[in-house]
Amino acid sequence: MKYKKLLAILLLGIMLFSLPSMASAQEITHSAANQISISNVSITPRSDVIVTKYRTYNNKKQYRRWNETRNRWVDSYWINLPNS
Repeated sequence: MKYKKLLAILLLGIMLFSLPSMASAQEITHSAANQISISNVSITPRSDVIVTKYRTYNNKKQYRRWNETRNRWVDSYWINLPNS
């Protein structure tokens, strides 16, 4: 009877030590390194740079906005300036 309990405890101990560990030391340091590098990254949103272009067409002054960041027109057509 005493031997059965001792054998059961011994087998239980072997099973516990043979299970893979939840996280090895290498995984922990790798995880900590990722957290450090992520915390050093700063995100700065930047808005588009919009420039207004002017021209005279048929004796009328017109303007149109150009997006220098994306290299395309913001307005789909030229807009007449009001008479001032």
